[in-house]
Amino acid sequence: MESVYIHVYSTQAPTIMTPLSDQVVSEGHNVQFQCQIQGDTHPSPNVEWSKDGQRLVINRAFCSVGEKSVQLRIKGTELEDEGEYVCVLSNDSGSVQTSARLTVTGKIEYGCYCCFYCCYCCCYCYCCCYLCCVVVHYFS
Repeated sequence: MESVYIHVYSTQAPTIMTPLSDQVVSEGHNVQFQCQIQGDTHPSPNVEWSKDGQRLVINRAFCSVGEKSVQLRIKGTELEDEGEYVCVLSNDSGSVQTSARLTVTGKIEYGCYCCFYCCYCCCYCYCCCYLCCVVVHYFS
């Protein structure tokens, strides 16, 4: 008598264990969205990212899918990167999604209110006006 082995996989829709969370980042810095997923989902889920309802196409964005997590990294954020990001996980058994908001703040520059010179203009501005130099936020 000959033995026959059959592998049976139960199909299960993807499950998000920890959803994405909102992020706030200064312009020019890197940001990462991450969600934890159930590790034994069969078949493995397809992952699709979108921003503000449009399929995500950023040459500075990198998506990685691990056994238990999905990540999206954006290098050198720009003000235009701000918006609502949605991650959709799907397979033959179903789909699930999670979303989070990215807020990109303007660059930070140092300036002096008493002389109105930017601290980058010379190395003495900050030193001579140490007590009155403040951080000035500007938004493009």
